[in-house]
Amino acid sequence: MIYERGGFFSAHRDTEKADGMIATLSITLPAAGTGGELIVRHLDQEMSVDMNASEPSELAFAAFYADCAHETRPIREGYRLSLVFNLCLRPGDTDTPQQAPDYSDQARNTADLLVEWRNSGCRPDKLVWLLEHDYSEAGLSFDVLKNADAAKAKVLKSAAELADCELHAAIVHIEEEGAAEYIGDGYFDEFGRAR
Repeated sequence: MIYERGGFFSAHRDTEKADGMIATLSITLPAAGTGGELIVRHLDQEMSVDMNASEPSELAFAAFYADCAHETRPIREGYRLSLVFNLCLRPGDTDTPQQAPDYSDQARNTADLLVEWRNSGCRPDKLVWLLEHDYSEAGLSFDVLKNADAAKAKVLKSAAELADCELHAAIVHIEEEGAAEYIGDGYFDEFGRAR
């Protein structure tokens, strides 16, 4: 990608461009210029990365998970030359260098809670545990969960087996509907904001 003065990229999340894509790598080649900071957001955290590489012998680079919202701020002067790569796991490759911490000692306690829940008289049909990362339908499987999600899934998988429960990965969509409530001089939408 070549950014000229004033060039930017609005906030977005990367779509999976290849099977097993889990992250994006951006490398900036040496070029004179200012601006063009990379802003990466996840949950309530935001990181600003200076992607300028003005010395002929240096590169600037950043890698981030594909579900992180990110943007490139406007170039104030000069140019920015970026190479963008998709980082992918090979199919069936679960032997990655970084593994989630081992919390298997908590599986027994979790299994006991699942059995208690299953045997209680008034229980819902399903329990739902929301993950930290936003996974696409194509990229959702227990083998490619990230960080804390992988650790939680490992405990839940062991606990579900011990408690004779089923465990599934799924995409959850939450919808709300209803009429606006009239209050004197105005209407409020479903989120309580005045219109």
